[in-house]
Amino acid sequence: LKLVQRKDDINKKALRKRLSIFHNDTKKIISHYKKNNRLIEVDGTNSISVVNKEIIKKIKKISNDNKKQKSN
Repeated sequence: LKLVQRKDDINKKALRKRLSIFHNDTKKIISHYKKNNRLIEVDGTNSISVVNKEIIKKIKKISNDNKKQKSN
């Protein structure tokens, strides 16, 4: 894995602008998935193994819930 540093990373104003755009765009995406009941939230501060298990568990739950809805 190679870290790529952009030339404008040393420019605080450009970096703040890029971070602001990132956060605004991310909020829109999160809002979209929340509205459509498709957002899965996990605590990313845990170990990779724990996070992975939690993601799989939540995806399986959603999958099972969807199967139940289709059968009703």
